[in-house]
Amino acid sequence: MGRLTESSAANLPAPAGRAAVAGLVGVALAATLSRHSDGAYLVSPTWVAALQLPACALGCLGLMPPRLLGPAGRAVGGSDRRIIDGIVLAGVLTVAIRQQSIDAALTGWVAWLAATPILGYLLRLARDLEEKTGRPTDCLRAVFTPWLMMVLLAAALLAIPLATQSGVPDYRHNFWLHVSHSAGAAVSAACLVGTSVHSFGEDYTRFGQWVIVVVTQLSGMAFAGIGLAAVRPMLRRPVRLGTIWLGAAAIQIAAIAVTYGAWHDGDANDAPQRIWFGVVHVGSAIWNSGWMMRPDGLANYLHDGRVFVVISAASVIGSLGLPIIIDLVRSSTGPTVEASHLARSPWRALPVWDAGLALALLVGVATMAFVWESPRLSPVSMAPDRPVDFGDGRVSIRDDMPPSRRWTMAVFMSATLRSAGMQSMPVSQGAMSWPTYGLMLGAIWLGGSIAGTAGGLRTSTLALWALCRFGRRRGPSPDASRGESAPRRLIRSIVGFCAFWIIVNLSAVGLFSLVSDATTYENIFEPVAALGNVGLSTGASLHLTPAGRIVIMLLMMIGRWSPAYFWMRLVLGAPETAALPLKKSQPIAG
Repeated sequence: MGRLTESSAANLPAPAGRAAVAGLVGVALAATLSRHSDGAYLVSPTWVAALQLPACALGCLGLMPPRLLGPAGRAVGGSDRRIIDGIVLAGVLTVAIRQQSIDAALTGWVAWLAATPILGYLLRLARDLEEKTGRPTDCLRAVFTPWLMMVLLAAALLAIPLATQSGVPDYRHNFWLHVSHSAGAAVSAACLVGTSVHSFGEDYTRFGQWVIVVVTQLSGMAFAGIGLAAVRPMLRRPVRLGTIWLGAAAIQIAAIAVTYGAWHDGDANDAPQRIWFGVVHVGSAIWNSGWMMRPDGLANYLHDGRVFVVISAASVIGSLGLPIIIDLVRSSTGPTVEASHLARSPWRALPVWDAGLALALLVGVATMAFVWESPRLSPVSMAPDRPVDFGDGRVSIRDDMPPSRRWTMAVFMSATLRSAGMQSMPVSQGAMSWPTYGLMLGAIWLGGSIAGTAGGLRTSTLALWALCRFGRRRGPSPDASRGESAPRRLIRSIVGFCAFWIIVNLSAVGLFSLVSDATTYENIFEPVAALGNVGLSTGASLHLTPAGRIVIMLLMMIGRWSPAYFWMRLVLGAPETAALPLKKSQPIAG
């Protein structure tokens, strides 16, 4: 492996050589993944090894062209690449010897050969996204195509037998139905929704869970970059995208450590399972997705302060966005951006107003839910009849319980309602009063901050409207090109988008009603939750027609991308931000 260099690989016919190498790796990977849910191969292991060996031999001989990594891959090309390959190969052989399995060696080496070009592409994309956070529309374009390709790849991986438990027989009895379920889960993960026909913890194997978790993490990082691009002109001090990613990683590591000992032995009885429980729930919270290991979510853990505080706090942080939190923390110290037109504009105070609105909504929604769901404080006539038992040990917030427990459930609902959802209590008909039902729809419709990874209209929209309407108008009075003040033009744009978002939600309800056989209660809740990218469901998604599944997937994507596009256009069109130096060379005073 050490004697053949990049120039040796370059001797392969190009592009035929690269295509041949990529084809061999693809065949080896397909053979490796051709397994049942229990890990047994679909075909003879001898045939699998025969398909793996050519790619493994090329990898050992150093004939994997570094050009497969893309431009960013040059950093690990040549001798560095050979060193890394040698370390990985040594690790793979060590594991194989301990397990006394040749298959483990071939599988591990094929996985590395297949992952290397993907890692190189992600490195290049991360660098490109870092450079384009100062150019909002370029940032959107940089993310969209890779994001769409990731959805297609995730759907394909979730559709193979290895991804689902043997008790989920769709691929054997109705293959295309299974493909549609897999596509729905892939779109849900990529849109940071977190709902699926299949139960995340019970129906997916660890491989399928890994696919969903990786897609959620990558999507969260991508949309965090879009959020930074949207709010960067409003921040008092510049924040790098790498700082946001490192901050999110640090929060997740710390949260996993804090919750490590909180998981019950019946759910996670050893260290790897406890860590995995933390990875799934903390990642879902920080990236505002709703994946849960248990069908009843965290219902049995809300009384544990470690889980309750960590998951609630992570959901709020992800909803508000690390750029705003970092800006607020550093607002009193350090150098500031030298931009006089920013100092005169309403944009400067947006992080403070956005954080204040988020806090007010957190307390207000929790208080109203607690009051309306307390039997002694609200009449029984305010709640719809409960047609069926919720099952799975789920406890409704309206059930008889001590006030302290009801308040805990109300706070958790409020912390996750506009962001992750993280369904830990039923939301089906009869689980709550009509006022709380309307409150939930309103909170989902509004969503979180544009700086975070929540969905919905965005609280930043209302915060900016309030700033322009009631704040100190220090922005340029006239916009010469339009003959109106900048705040007035912003208000007009915001009102227009609010009207558009109302129309989209009403249209979604009407369209979903045409393709489903659900009740009116469900026909309203399901499409609004999908558009708001909140991982909550009444259960109607389990019985959708093919057209209904397509509609839900489209609503998830519309809800994820349309508010982001509106904000990018709003930032570009604001005269007080258009001239801001937004690149990495942004000047700093002091």
